[in-house]
Order: sequence, then structure tokens, then C-alpha cells
Amino acid sequence: MRILQQQGERDGSQRHLARPTTTNKKLPDSSTIKKMKKNKKKKENKKNKRRRKTKKRRRRRTRRKKNKKGKEKKKNKRRKKEEEEQEEEEPEKEQNKKNKKK
Repeated sequence: MRILQQQGERDGSQRHLARPTTTNKKLPDSSTIKKMKKNKKKKENKKNKRRRKTKKRRRRRTRRKKNKKGKEKKKNKRRKKEEEEQEEEEPEKEQNKKNKKK
């Protein structure tokens, strides 16, 4: 066996002969095949479930971010409006004070 392996390593032609054969290996019976299929299906379902969860989480996260940005924009707009209104009111107040003094 070892001689064949060495030979195969040299020229690469007889490499397949060096591998041990599996003659005594039994094929699985029907119940084990069923179990294997069931486990495979379970695994697949688990993977899909995880994928769906991550998808949902990602969507939720992006939606929250967008909502947050929208709220900030609205706040900034409101703040700007209030500042403009205050700036308009300030000269009026000063004029009123001047008028009262006269």
C-alpha cells in the first residue's frame, strides 16, 4: 500500500489504487434515510427562519432611521420658523417701546 502511494506521488498515475476500498460499509435503511431527510428539512427551515428574522430586523432598522431623519427635519423647520417669527417680532417690540416713551 505504502509503495503504491509513493509511486503515485511520483507520477500521479496510480494514486487511485492507493486509496483503501470500503466494501464492508452498509447502506442506510429506510428509517435512517427518513431521519436524515427530516433533519435536512429542519436545518433548511431554521436557516430560512433566521434569514427572515434578519431581513425583518434590517427593514425595521432602516425604517426607524428614516423616521428619525424625518422627525429631525421637521424639528429643524419648526425651529427656523420660530426664529424667523421672533426676529420679526423683535423690531416691532422696539418700535412699541419707542412709541410708548414718546
